[in-house]
Amino acid sequence: MDISENNLSSDALRDDVAAALSQWSKGGAASPLGYLRLVHKARQETGAGEVRAANQVLLMGVDALERESAEQAKLLRWRYLDGLTMLHVANRLNRSEPACYRLQRQAIERLAEILLASEQQLRDTQAALAVEKLGVPP
Repeated sequence: MDISENNLSSDALRDDVAAALSQWSKGGAASPLGYLRLVHKARQETGAGEVRAANQVLLMGVDALERESAEQAKLLRWRYLDGLTMLHVANRLNRSEPACYRLQRQAIERLAEILLASEQQLRDTQAALAVEKLGVPP
């Protein structure tokens, strides 16, 4: 889903984060997160393609999530980055599969919130720099 510049929605971003995580090991030319300024910035800084830059943004978000919930971060890493089945992840976490699916949903929601906050912070910073460049008084 393409979210307009001024209308970032956490629900839409959550769906795009889930799709981008699913795409992690599959590759492709475009990422569901390609519209994020975070991804554009990562592309400029690294020269990476859209999918690789989106993966870097996701990894940054998972690292931030790990500081809040190591278990949620582990689940996302094992499930998507390592490609383990949910049964395998459930066994590693010593939880039932349904409990892991709930935890996965919560982890994706929190990851989307983290990325939304980072995206908004980047947009605010870029807007302030643009105003400063134009010399517009506050």
